[in-house]
Amino acid sequence: MSDDFLHIGDFITVYDDVSDGYVGAHGISSNQVAMREVSDPLHPKLVAKEAVFVLLQQHNYASYRQMRSFLEREGLSAHAALSDPRYRQLCDAVDSERAHNRQEFNQTCGREVRYGMIVQLQQESSHKYLSVSRQPAELNADGRRVVLDAEAAESAWVRIMPRLRVHSEGEKVHVGDPVTLEHVQTGLRLMVDQRLPDGRCEVIATQQALTGFKLNLFRLHDDDASAHDTLLGSQPVRPVPKRKPLRLGMQVLTPAPPPPLHPSPHRCDSSTRRPRVISASTESASRRALPRT
Repeated sequence: MSDDFLHIGDFITVYDDVSDGYVGAHGISSNQVAMREVSDPLHPKLVAKEAVFVLLQQHNYASYRQMRSFLEREGLSAHAALSDPRYRQLCDAVDSERAHNRQEFNQTCGREVRYGMIVQLQQESSHKYLSVSRQPAELNADGRRVVLDAEAAESAWVRIMPRLRVHSEGEKVHVGDPVTLEHVQTGLRLMVDQRLPDGRCEVIATQQALTGFKLNLFRLHDDDASAHDTLLGSQPVRPVPKRKPLRLGMQVLTPAPPPPLHPSPHRCDSSTRRPRVISASTESASRRALPRT
């Protein structure tokens, strides 16, 4: 069956059977990649979305590389270079390049993944790419730190290599095969390293990687076309009931004005009634109305 192989556009999880955990990041705001242990590795659909990645084809970043080189050469920031027509031209080229990458993904979506192919792993929840930075690892000075970066460019290129000798380059990658993830730029391999203070294990890139990952299938590329629209935290939504065409809302009421800090001298108490003033004529009339004893 074709479902036994991995395809471009599939939603996968990177599982380490030795440490019994999945590779991911803690939350959307976190960029540090680590491995979290799970209690039931036989049910990958129970894994949080922080450990789900999308298999993408190798994107082209030629125009993006030229734009970064221009900023470094001129010593300008992206905001300061907006007035330069050369930079605006490079920005237009980057937009065209991104549109071409999206078009190429639509054309290659569903194509079977083979050993030796260069792919990119994009986290489903944050839309950031798994990449290797130039910074050293937090616990191991001999390795590099593996992070999530939205503007990773070529540092997000990863080559899928066979872990066992029974597989060779050019063969189709089966779901659950032990593979080695090799960083294209540096030639380093990803591995699970020491335990972090929060209980997770750090994922680093090093020369001699002893970790063999398994790319398990979380969801097929054509199972749900609307699965690409991921609802992120703090994103505004509009609840609409199914039975009645109504919408939930809220009525904003104008608050009452606060009471004065200093009461008016005309007020005798906390009520709003004015004090009764008795004149001399009123007092005499009331005395005449009293009965004589």
